[in-house]
Amino acid sequence: MKNILKSILIILGLMTLANCTDNFVSLNVNPNGPRPDAADPKFQFLYSVSRSNLYANQWQVCDQMSVSHFCEYSANDGLSASDYSIDARYIQGIWDLTYIALANFNEIIRRYEDDPSHVNVVNMSKIWKCWLMLRLTDYLGDIPYSEAGNIEQTNHPSYDLQKDIYYSMFEEVANAQTKFNANADKLGSYDLIYGGDLDKWKKFANSLRLRMAMRIVKVDNAKAKTEAAAAIAAGVMTSRDDDALIRMGSTSVETSSQNPIYYHRGAAVIHMSTAYYRIVENLGGIDWPDASDQTENPNITSHILNAAIHPAKVDPRAPVHFEPSGVTATVTTDTLDKNWAGTDPGNVSSAVGAAMVTGQYVNDYAKIGEWFYKNPDRGVPVLEYSEVCFLQAIAIETGILTSGDAANLYEEGIRANMQKFGVSPAKITAYLDSEDANYYGTTVKYSHTAGTANTALDKIITQKWIAHFVEGSFEAWADHRLHHKPTLMPFANVSSSVFTRTDDDKTNNTPNAYIKRGYYPSSEQAVNAENYKAAVERMGSNGIQNNVWWDVD
Repeated sequence: MKNILKSILIILGLMTLANCTDNFVSLNVNPNGPRPDAADPKFQFLYSVSRSNLYANQWQVCDQMSVSHFCEYSANDGLSASDYSIDARYIQGIWDLTYIALANFNEIIRRYEDDPSHVNVVNMSKIWKCWLMLRLTDYLGDIPYSEAGNIEQTNHPSYDLQKDIYYSMFEEVANAQTKFNANADKLGSYDLIYGGDLDKWKKFANSLRLRMAMRIVKVDNAKAKTEAAAAIAAGVMTSRDDDALIRMGSTSVETSSQNPIYYHRGAAVIHMSTAYYRIVENLGGIDWPDASDQTENPNITSHILNAAIHPAKVDPRAPVHFEPSGVTATVTTDTLDKNWAGTDPGNVSSAVGAAMVTGQYVNDYAKIGEWFYKNPDRGVPVLEYSEVCFLQAIAIETGILTSGDAANLYEEGIRANMQKFGVSPAKITAYLDSEDANYYGTTVKYSHTAGTANTALDKIITQKWIAHFVEGSFEAWADHRLHHKPTLMPFANVSSSVFTRTDDDKTNNTPNAYIKRGYYPSSEQAVNAENYKAAVERMGSNGIQNNVWWDVD
C-alpha cells in the first residue's frame, strides 16, 4: 500500500498544494483546471481520495486554524481565525484542493462510465465527489458544481444554487450505491476507505444521504423526510466496523500522507477553548481519571494522571481529547504547568508564541491529546457509525422519521464513540444514567430533561458535537449554524473589518453573534468574474455573516 501511494504521489505530485504557515503557495486553481491525462482509474481514484482529504498543511490552514475554531473545540492558536478574520490563503487552499479532486473524479466518470469493467471505481467516484462537494457548499453556499471540473464544459462555470446542488447529490448518491458489481473491477488497496468492500460503500453512501437530509430539515422538510427514510431503508451504517476512515498510512514514504495531526505533532496547535471545557466539565458525573482508570484504559496517560489543575468530574473522553499543558511545549507561566483548562475564544494573538490580548499564552493551557498524534497512519474519520446513530435520533425527535427509538439510538451513539477512546463498559453505563449537568445545564440521562439547555435535542447534538471532536469540525460547525446547539461562546473580540455584531447579539448569545460561512476566494474575481458576481448578488454579499441556504436563522 505504501509503495502504491508513493508512486501515485510522485507521478501526480505536481498537482499537490503546499500551503503551510511558513510557505504559502496559491495556485489560483480554476474549477476546470488541468488534470492527469488518461491515468489508470484505480491510481487516479486513490490519488484523488488522498488529496481530497485535508492532509498535512492543508488540514492545518483549512481546519485547525479556522473551522475547529468556528465550532469552538479550540481557541486562540497563533495565526488562526479566532477573531473571524480568515486568511485569504486558507480559503484559497480548500477551494483549490476541492476542485483539483473534483476534476479527477469527473474525469474518471467521463472516461469510464460506459465501461462495465470499471463500474465500481466510477460509482465510488460519484459518491466520494458528493462527500467532497458537500463540505465545500456547506462552507460557502452557492458554488460551481454542474459545470465545474469537466473538460467538455466551459472554463467559466456558473455557480449552482445550493438547493440544486443538494438535489443533484441526493440523486447521484442514491443511484450510485445501487450499481456496484462484485464481479467487476476490484480496487482492493487502491481504495483507502474500505479496501474495495462494496457493501460498506453502500452503507457509506446511504449514511451520507442521511447526513444531507438532516441538514435541510428547516428549509425543505418534505425533502428531508423523503431522503432520510429512503437512506435508512437502503441501509445505513450498523456498527463501528462500517466507519468511513481514510487510511493512507505512512511512516517514511511521504509526510503528506501521514495522519495530519501526527504530521503537526510538534507544533503548538489545537489548544482547548473555554466553550469545550464548559461542555465536558461535570457532564456524566465521572471522576477525573486515577491510576485504576489507567489500568482499564491505556489511553489514560501519565500526563493525564499528573494534571495539576483539572475539574473534579468530567466526560471520560475529555482527558483523552486534551492533555495538560507542559507535555510537548514549555509553559510560559510556571503556575500553569500541567494545567487542563481552556481559553475564551476570540482572544487570539497575531503570531505563534505571542501573548493573547488578555496577556495569557495558549501554551499554558491544554493541548490536543496524545491519542490523536501518536500514530502516523491512524485512520482519519470521514463519517462514523456514532454520527449515524445521532442523526437518526435527531430525525425521530424532530418528526423527520415517524418510527424508531431515539433514546436507544442516542445511547448507542455515545457508546460507540466512547468505545473508540477505550472507555470501560462500567463507566459508559454510569455515564448514560447520570443527571450531573455541565456548565450550561445539559445532562446525559435521556429521560432527565429538567433545567436549562436540557431537551432531548440539546442532549443529542451536545453528544454529537463531542463525538465529532476534533476531526469532524466541519459537521460540528454545520450543526451549530443549523440548530444553535450546543451552547457556545460569542468570541470575545472580532475583526471589525469583516464582522459586525451588536452588544445584544453578544450578550444574549444570538445566532448573529457567530460566523455563518466562509467567503469566495479572490481568484474567482479574476478568472470567473461574471459568475462570481452573480453568486455574490444572490448570497447578499461575499461576507461571512450571510446565511447559506439551509441556515434559516
